[in-house]
Amino acid sequence: MLNFSLVILALVILIFQNILLLNEETLILLCFVVFCWTTVQKLGPSVYDDLTGRSNKIENLLKSSLNETLTSTQTSIKLHKKFQSLFLSFRALGNHFFNLVFLVTNYLPNYVFNSNAVVYPKRFIFTRRLEQQTTKLLTLLLCQKLGMAVSTKLFCMDDLEITCFSCFHKIATREYIQSI
Repeated sequence: MLNFSLVILALVILIFQNILLLNEETLILLCFVVFCWTTVQKLGPSVYDDLTGRSNKIENLLKSSLNETLTSTQTSIKLHKKFQSLFLSFRALGNHFFNLVFLVTNYLPNYVFNSNAVVYPKRFIFTRRLEQQTTKLLTLLLCQKLGMAVSTKLFCMDDLEITCFSCFHKIATREYIQSI
Protein backbone atom coordinates (compact mmCIF):
# COMPACT_ATOMS: atom_id res chain seq x y z
CA MET A 1 0.00 0.00 0.00
CA LEU A 2 1.02 3.51 -0.56
CA ASN A 3 2.18 5.68 2.20
CA PHE A 4 -0.47 8.13 3.31
CA SER A 5 1.92 11.06 3.65
CA LEU A 6 3.13 10.62 0.05
CA VAL A 7 -0.41 10.73 -1.23
CA ILE A 8 -1.19 13.90 0.70
CA LEU A 9 2.01 15.56 -0.50
CA ALA A 10 1.21 14.68 -4.10
CA LEU A 11 -2.32 16.08 -3.74
CA VAL A 12 -1.09 19.34 -2.22
CA ILE A 13 1.40 19.83 -5.08
CA LEU A 14 -1.31 19.13 -7.67
CA ILE A 15 -3.69 21.57 -6.02
CA PHE A 16 -1.13 24.43 -5.81
CA GLN A 17 -0.11 23.93 -9.41
CA ASN A 18 -3.81 24.19 -10.32
CA ILE A 19 -3.68 20.86 -12.00
CA LEU A 20 -6.33 19.58 -9.70
CA LEU A 21 -9.24 21.99 -9.25
CA LEU A 22 -11.04 21.98 -5.93
CA ASN A 23 -14.69 22.36 -6.67
CA GLU A 24 -17.66 20.64 -4.98
CA GLU A 25 -17.51 17.43 -7.00
CA THR A 26 -13.80 17.03 -6.48
CA LEU A 27 -14.11 17.65 -2.75
CA ILE A 28 -16.94 15.14 -2.49
CA LEU A 29 -14.86 12.64 -4.50
CA LEU A 30 -11.88 13.28 -2.28
CA CYS A 31 -13.97 12.85 0.88
CA PHE A 32 -15.47 9.63 -0.52
CA VAL A 33 -12.08 8.22 -1.41
CA VAL A 34 -10.70 9.11 2.03
CA PHE A 35 -13.76 7.63 3.68
CA CYS A 36 -13.48 4.40 1.69
CA TRP A 37 -9.76 4.13 2.36
CA THR A 38 -10.22 4.79 6.10
CA THR A 39 -13.08 2.34 6.27
CA VAL A 40 -11.05 -0.34 4.55
CA GLN A 41 -8.07 0.32 6.81
CA LYS A 42 -9.96 0.52 10.11
CA LEU A 43 -12.96 -1.74 9.56
CA GLY A 44 -11.41 -4.26 7.15
CA PRO A 45 -10.15 -6.77 9.74
CA SER A 46 -13.40 -6.72 11.77
CA VAL A 47 -15.51 -7.14 8.58
CA TYR A 48 -13.14 -9.93 7.49
CA ASP A 49 -13.52 -11.64 10.89
CA ASP A 50 -17.31 -11.24 10.80
CA LEU A 51 -17.58 -12.61 7.25
CA THR A 52 -15.20 -15.45 8.12
CA GLY A 53 -17.34 -16.31 11.16
CA ARG A 54 -20.49 -16.26 9.08
CA SER A 55 -18.90 -18.40 6.38
CA ASN A 56 -17.72 -20.89 9.02
CA LYS A 57 -21.20 -20.97 10.51
CA ILE A 58 -22.77 -21.56 7.09
CA GLU A 59 -20.15 -24.23 6.35
CA ASN A 60 -20.94 -26.01 9.65
CA LEU A 61 -24.66 -25.81 8.94
CA LEU A 62 -24.13 -27.28 5.47
CA LYS A 63 -21.92 -30.06 6.86
CA SER A 64 -24.45 -30.97 9.57
CA SER A 65 -27.26 -30.85 7.02
CA LEU A 66 -25.29 -33.13 4.70
CA ASN A 67 -24.50 -35.49 7.58
CA GLU A 68 -28.18 -35.63 8.58
CA THR A 69 -29.16 -36.23 4.97
CA LEU A 70 -26.54 -38.97 4.74
CA THR A 71 -27.74 -40.69 7.92
CA SER A 72 -31.40 -40.44 6.87
CA THR A 73 -30.50 -41.83 3.43
CA GLN A 74 -28.54 -44.69 5.01
CA THR A 75 -31.46 -45.40 7.37
CA SER A 76 -33.83 -45.36 4.41
CA ILE A 77 -31.58 -47.78 2.51
CA LYS A 78 -31.41 -50.11 5.54
CA LEU A 79 -35.19 -50.03 5.91
CA HIS A 80 -35.58 -50.71 2.22
CA LYS A 81 -33.26 -53.71 2.51
CA LYS A 82 -35.17 -54.95 5.57
CA PHE A 83 -38.49 -54.62 3.77
CA GLN A 84 -37.02 -56.38 0.76
CA SER A 85 -35.79 -59.24 2.94
CA LEU A 86 -39.18 -59.29 4.69
CA PHE A 87 -40.87 -59.51 1.29
CA LEU A 88 -38.58 -62.38 0.31
CA SER A 89 -39.26 -64.10 3.63
CA PHE A 90 -43.01 -63.81 3.08
CA ARG A 91 -42.59 -65.13 -0.45
CA ALA A 92 -40.62 -68.13 0.90
CA LEU A 93 -43.25 -68.64 3.60
CA GLY A 94 -45.95 -68.59 0.92
CA ASN A 95 -44.03 -71.17 -1.10
CA HIS A 96 -43.65 -73.40 1.97
CA PHE A 97 -47.35 -73.03 2.73
CA PHE A 98 -48.19 -73.92 -0.87
CA ASN A 99 -45.98 -77.01 -0.65
CA LEU A 100 -47.61 -77.98 2.65
CA VAL A 101 -51.10 -77.63 1.21
CA PHE A 102 -50.04 -79.60 -1.87
CA LEU A 103 -48.64 -82.43 0.26
CA VAL A 104 -51.69 -82.48 2.53
CA THR A 105 -54.09 -82.59 -0.39
CA ASN A 106 -52.09 -85.38 -2.02
CA TYR A 107 -51.63 -87.56 1.05
CA LEU A 108 -54.88 -86.87 2.91
CA PRO A 109 -57.08 -89.17 0.76
CA ASN A 110 -54.57 -92.04 1.18
CA TYR A 111 -54.38 -91.41 4.90
CA VAL A 112 -58.17 -91.32 5.25
CA PHE A 113 -58.50 -94.48 3.15
CA ASN A 114 -55.86 -96.30 5.22
CA SER A 115 -57.32 -95.18 8.52
CA ASN A 116 -60.81 -96.16 7.37
CA ALA A 117 -59.48 -99.50 6.17
CA VAL A 118 -58.28 -100.18 9.70
CA VAL A 119 -61.18 -98.70 11.65
CA TYR A 120 -64.24 -99.73 9.62
CA PRO A 121 -63.59 -103.50 9.57
CA LYS A 122 -63.28 -103.41 13.34
CA ARG A 123 -66.53 -101.47 13.56
CA PHE A 124 -68.24 -103.91 11.17
CA ILE A 125 -67.02 -106.89 13.21
CA PHE A 126 -68.22 -105.20 16.39
CA THR A 127 -71.59 -104.44 14.78
CA ARG A 128 -71.95 -108.04 13.52
CA ARG A 129 -71.14 -109.46 16.97
CA LEU A 130 -73.54 -107.04 18.58
CA GLU A 131 -76.23 -108.03 16.08
CA GLN A 132 -75.63 -111.75 16.73
CA GLN A 133 -75.74 -111.27 20.48
CA THR A 134 -78.89 -109.15 20.20
CA THR A 135 -80.52 -111.84 18.02
CA LYS A 136 -79.63 -114.53 20.57
CA LEU A 137 -80.94 -112.37 23.40
CA LEU A 138 -84.19 -111.64 21.60
CA THR A 139 -84.61 -115.33 20.74
CA LEU A 140 -84.08 -116.31 24.37
CA LEU A 141 -86.47 -113.62 25.58
CA LEU A 142 -89.15 -114.73 23.08
CA CYS A 143 -88.68 -118.35 24.05
CA GLN A 144 -88.95 -117.47 27.69
CA LYS A 145 -92.07 -115.35 27.10
CA LEU A 146 -93.65 -118.10 24.95
CA GLY A 147 -92.79 -120.67 27.61
CA MET A 148 -94.41 -118.47 30.22
CA ALA A 149 -97.47 -118.01 28.01
CA VAL A 150 -97.73 -121.79 27.44
CA SER A 151 -97.29 -122.53 31.13
CA THR A 152 -99.90 -119.87 31.97
CA LYS A 153 -102.26 -121.43 29.39
CA LEU A 154 -101.67 -124.93 30.83
CA PHE A 155 -102.13 -123.62 34.33
CA CYS A 156 -105.40 -121.97 33.35
CA MET A 157 -106.57 -125.07 31.43
CA ASP A 158 -105.48 -127.82 33.85
CA ASP A 159 -105.38 -126.33 37.30
CA LEU A 160 -108.06 -123.70 37.05
CA GLU A 161 -110.08 -125.69 34.50
CA ILE A 162 -111.28 -122.72 32.53
CA THR A 163 -113.35 -124.10 29.65
CA CYS A 164 -112.41 -121.37 27.22
CA PHE A 165 -108.76 -122.43 27.32
CA SER A 166 -109.58 -126.11 26.86
CA CYS A 167 -111.80 -125.24 23.88
CA PHE A 168 -108.96 -123.24 22.28
CA HIS A 169 -106.63 -126.18 22.89
CA LYS A 170 -108.98 -128.64 21.22
CA ILE A 171 -109.47 -126.34 18.18
CA ALA A 172 -105.71 -125.88 17.82
CA THR A 173 -105.13 -129.66 18.08
CA ARG A 174 -107.75 -130.41 15.39
CA GLU A 175 -106.22 -127.83 13.01
CA TYR A 176 -102.79 -129.32 13.61
CA ILE A 177 -104.02 -132.80 12.83
CA GLN A 178 -105.76 -131.59 9.65
CA SER A 179 -102.61 -129.90 8.41
CA ILE A 180 -100.70 -133.18 8.83
